[in-house]
Amino acid sequence: MWNCRNIIFTSIRSRIFIFYFILLSLFLVITVPLIFKFVFSAIANRVTEDIREEVEIFEGLLQNDRHIKSKLALRNQEIQYPKNAGQLANLFNIYLSRRIPEDDTYLIGVLNEDFYRSSPEAMPKELQPESSLMQSLIKIKTVHEGIKLQPNTRTGNILYIVKPIRLQEQIIGRLIVAHAVRGEQEEAFDTLKIVFWVMIGVFILSVVVTWFMAGKVLSPLSSIISTAIKITETNLNERIEVQTSGELAELTNSFNAMMNRLEAAFVSQRHFMNDVGHELRTPITIIRGHLELIDLDQASGIEQETINLVIDEIDRMSRLVDDLSLLAKSERPDFLLLETIDAKSFLDTLSAKVQALAHRNWQFQIKVKGILVGDRQRLTQAVMNLAQNAVQHTQESDRITLGAALNHGELKIWVEDTGEGIDLSEQERIFERFARVKNSHRCSDGSGLGLSIVRGIVEAHRGLIQLQSQPGTGSTFLIVIPLNPLQE
Repeated sequence: MWNCRNIIFTSIRSRIFIFYFILLSLFLVITVPLIFKFVFSAIANRVTEDIREEVEIFEGLLQNDRHIKSKLALRNQEIQYPKNAGQLANLFNIYLSRRIPEDDTYLIGVLNEDFYRSSPEAMPKELQPESSLMQSLIKIKTVHEGIKLQPNTRTGNILYIVKPIRLQEQIIGRLIVAHAVRGEQEEAFDTLKIVFWVMIGVFILSVVVTWFMAGKVLSPLSSIISTAIKITETNLNERIEVQTSGELAELTNSFNAMMNRLEAAFVSQRHFMNDVGHELRTPITIIRGHLELIDLDQASGIEQETINLVIDEIDRMSRLVDDLSLLAKSERPDFLLLETIDAKSFLDTLSAKVQALAHRNWQFQIKVKGILVGDRQRLTQAVMNLAQNAVQHTQESDRITLGAALNHGELKIWVEDTGEGIDLSEQERIFERFARVKNSHRCSDGSGLGLSIVRGIVEAHRGLIQLQSQPGTGSTFLIVIPLNPLQE
């Protein structure tokens, strides 16, 4: 039972944990690529702004802008728009000598379509004058900005702006500002790796906390389950202490209220059965006593048959009252009077008793040695009820087998017959009170409580009863009880 409780509880807890784990995993899977994308995009935007600023400074220098000249410490120097490549070369010298570019940023001056100079002078091979990229850039005729994708190179992608310098309709040179983003991306990547591992740590911590928090949140459900397992027909006073609020508190209060109603119903049922047994036993005894006082010798034949019929029905009613009283007692803790029983002697006695029930082909498969703890009288009654049930649903030529075996600390007793059998749809119902087999072709004067009494006795011994049957081939009733129910 505890295993079942753990499986159910762990299942709920696991579903919450798995749901939260998937949610966090999706968050991590979506967030990390987005962070990388936004960071690299921010790097590209910042670099683009920087190289645009370089172009704007050079354009201001071309226009003799005093703010730009002040920024370049050329306040008292007059700058003329270049009228030829030589003047442009002098302007490049002034600009490149006074601008210190950012790391991985390259300022390149081009005269006509020839590389002139750069700052810094050491450039990666991807920007060397003979490179395909540089050869394509020095031929651009309009202001153009773009990106050269080179993800697997030392420089990485290169962002660039080409600013042609025109004299009337002729291009006398170009300013190229290029930036290799690999360095900044690697720095950002190193930082993002730290962020990533921090997120992984937070993820693991959140998962662990979720597991324990799910257990704490579901602890009231565990209490409900453990309490429900303890509840039996003889123990209905278990209640759950309300230790929380909200929906779980409402669930706990509803469970306790339901148990109060069930306990009241069971107590009322027991009192009713006890009262019925007590109140009916006295008038039945009185009626039977008065009938026995009648002198049958002076009665007519019809009167004698009527008296015998009434006495027979009173006897059946008396047995029914006794059975009801027995069922009521089976739900009480003091129902069993436990004692140490020698299994072989007990079963040998049973073998002798069942043969007296009726003429049948009785067979015995009893090979047990050992002792058990149980109520001798109740166990005898249970086996005798099974044997009587077998007798009622068999004929003289049918075989009835009484067997017993000891196995793994349990005593197994079975009654097998070759009678009419029981439909599968009836096999659970026949253990209920007043149940009768619908497909039975034989009449029985029983109360319909015999198998219900057997189950009550077996369950009081903390055992179980099983049935295997097929119509037309017979039935096998198996009782399994522990050798010592006090240890269960």
